[in-house]
Amino acid sequence: MSLQAQGYRPYTGAFLPPQAAAVRAIALAGLRRPWKGRFFKLFLGLAQIPAVVYAVILFAEAGLARTGGGLAAAAAAGGARGEMGPALKAGDDSMRLLLDAGFLLHSFLKLQLWTAALLVALLAGADTIAGDVRANAMPLYFSRPITRTHYLAGKLLPVLFYLSLVTLAPALLLLVARVSFMAGVEPAAGAPGGAAAVADLLGPALPLCAGAALVAVALSVLVLACSAAGGRNWVARAAFVLLWFLPLSLAAATRELTGGLPIAGYASLADTLAALLAALFGEATPLHPAGAAAGLAAWCAAGVGFLYWRLRRAAELR
Repeated sequence: MSLQAQGYRPYTGAFLPPQAAAVRAIALAGLRRPWKGRFFKLFLGLAQIPAVVYAVILFAEAGLARTGGGLAAAAAAGGARGEMGPALKAGDDSMRLLLDAGFLLHSFLKLQLWTAALLVALLAGADTIAGDVRANAMPLYFSRPITRTHYLAGKLLPVLFYLSLVTLAPALLLLVARVSFMAGVEPAAGAPGGAAAVADLLGPALPLCAGAALVAVALSVLVLACSAAGGRNWVARAAFVLLWFLPLSLAAATRELTGGLPIAGYASLADTLAALLAALFGEATPLHPAGAAAGLAAWCAAGVGFLYWRLRRAAELR
């Protein structure tokens, strides 16, 4: 039957609320923007190399343990399941990666934070608001029934997604690989088996998700605030690098001058984030976790406040 014979039929399906549809459209545009670049795709692939290297180390250590040369020595040093002997804590980090899931995930997330996560935040987020400012697109956005919250949610989601691809996703795969490599190792030597393997898999998952969320949210808010500061990419990237490294350098200089007092570290986003990651996985940190959480919250609140202030005039044009 031809279209003319069928006549007009009104759409009877479900409609998204206008705000939800706007957030989805903004988020999809934010996903496509960096994905168009060939270098960005290549970098996302290269960012998985550390996870592959860690997996190779775990595989090698598990093979050594099956021969009795690795885990037997750890057990003799006091390393029963859930307990790391003092010799192991101070010595063989590669064996500790296999035995201690917290140490493995903290080591991996810390490495990704200082390499892939910083660069992905810059590549995926530096132009996300600056491009709209440069194109004078703000009046167009806020002429529709959306608020600054909807706009920022749509801009935040793509950066969070891309950051999770280099932090949470490979770390979860690494955790699964660790449990699978340990499956063939004798449980008496400290390896999980049966229900214990499930607990060993799910136990570190909560601090891992919390740590990856902290990294993604902190870097996303910072890069969006820098992107909103002007309409040029180089301004956003320069501001991001400055706000990340300048307080870190000042905190390091203050520790040198005060004989190791970490007070200035609470004002550094990098130091507070590193301290919270260490606390989540039971590692030592010079900053008190409560103070580090307060410092990180202050940074995020300042970034969100700046974003709302920067978009206020544009929202008033509705």
